[in-house]
Amino acid sequence: MFSDGAAARTERWRVFLNVVLFAGISLFLLLGRLTSLSAKHFQEAEAAGKNGRYETALKSYNEAIKNYFPGSPYSYRSAQKTLGVIDAYHAEGKNAEEALALRDAQAALYSIRSFYQPYREVVRSIEERLTRIEAQNNGV
Repeated sequence: MFSDGAAARTERWRVFLNVVLFAGISLFLLLGRLTSLSAKHFQEAEAAGKNGRYETALKSYNEAIKNYFPGSPYSYRSAQKTLGVIDAYHAEGKNAEEALALRDAQAALYSIRSFYQPYREVVRSIEERLTRIEAQNNGV
């Protein structure tokens, strides 16, 4: 009778450890996949930006942002680079392109929000710039 109870506890621990191992491996694979996708999109954006294809660069930066997970090395860099391209639009006086790029970046950043908003300072900057552009367009 005593050995049956010990065997049952051992079996429960074995099942528990298998579940934890499976969950750990799954999480590791998921984070690896997100990292590789972010890296791929970031590299595509960098290449497009160097060739002057800013719309393609912005799309790729936004895709890298969407593959966010806490600690991701590419999402924050993509958000910063997106602002750099938007600054170039602003410097060139391309107001329509600037507004569209700001809205797309805002949507990408909102899509990664869960119980908190990552990169809150970038979101705040985008919202302020959108407000300023809308005020200019409305003649305020």
